[in-house]
Amino acid sequence: MQRKWSARGRSLTVIAASAALAVLAVGAPPATAAPPTDTTTNVVLATTDEIRAMAAADGNEVVTFSAKPSGRAGAQYTITCYPRFTMPYGPDTAGSSVTVDSFVYCDDWVHSISLRPQIYRSNSLVASALYTVAYVNFVAGSVSTPCLPGSYFSAITAVMARYDAYPPVLQVSLRLPDTSFTCAGAPPPPPPAGVTVTNPGNQFNYVWDSVSLQMHASGGTGTYAWSATGLPTGLVLNSSTGLITGNVRTVGTYTTTLTATSGGQTGSTSFTWYVQSEPCPHC
Repeated sequence: MQRKWSARGRSLTVIAASAALAVLAVGAPPATAAPPTDTTTNVVLATTDEIRAMAAADGNEVVTFSAKPSGRAGAQYTITCYPRFTMPYGPDTAGSSVTVDSFVYCDDWVHSISLRPQIYRSNSLVASALYTVAYVNFVAGSVSTPCLPGSYFSAITAVMARYDAYPPVLQVSLRLPDTSFTCAGAPPPPPPAGVTVTNPGNQFNYVWDSVSLQMHASGGTGTYAWSATGLPTGLVLNSSTGLITGNVRTVGTYTTTLTATSGGQTGSTSFTWYVQSEPCPHC
C-alpha cells in the first residue's frame, strides 16, 4: 500500500506496508527485481533503490557517521541515516485505531538500529513500541492505539550503532505537529472513577478509651488526602493514611464526617460517634 510519510510537516509518498516489523538488509535485490517479502509479517517491502530514493527525497533530519573501517580501501567516508515517521492517521471513526508508521534507512550497514515510535494524546503517552535489529541498514515499525477524541502527535527515538565509526552511536528524537481526531461519535475518555469512602458504622466508646480506627476508600487514583469534621475531643486523623487515633476525653454524641480526595474526585461518609461516661468509675 502507499503511505504518506512526513518530516517536519512535509510529506512524500512511500512504497511500504504498515507492519509490525519490516527489515531490509544490505544486498537486497536491485530495483528491477520483484520486491522481497518478509514471510514472518506478510510485508511486501520496497526495493533497495526505492527506499534510497524515498529517504533522499527529503533532506531534513539526517544523522551521519564518519567511518574508515579496516579492510576497506580509500579515504574516510560517511554513512548517512534517515529517520522518518508519519503523523498519526486512521479512519477517525468510533472503534477504529490511530496509527503511526516509522522507519530508519542508512546508506550502508550498521551494527544495530533501535527504533521506538510513540503516540501521544493530549500530551500523554498512549502507545509505544520498540524494534531493535542487528546488522541491517533498514528497520521499520508501527504503533497503534484505540481512537478516542483528542489532539494527537507522533514521536520517534532512533539509535544507530556503527562501532568502527565516529561517533560509534548516534541518537535522534523527533516529534511532529499535533493533529485532532473526533473518532466520529466515540465517547470521550472517561474521567477518573469517583471516590467512595467505606462507612465504618456507628462507634461507641467510654471516656479515656484508646481509639484506632482505619478508614478506607476506593476509586480516584488510589492515593487519598483525608479530612474530618466532628471527631470526638482527643482524636486526630492522619491526613495521609486515614487512620484515626487518640483517647476520647469528653462525653457526648458526635456526628462525624470523613472525606477522601483523589484525582480531583471527592467522596464522604458520615456516622455517629457515642462517647459515654465510665460504667463504673470507682470499681
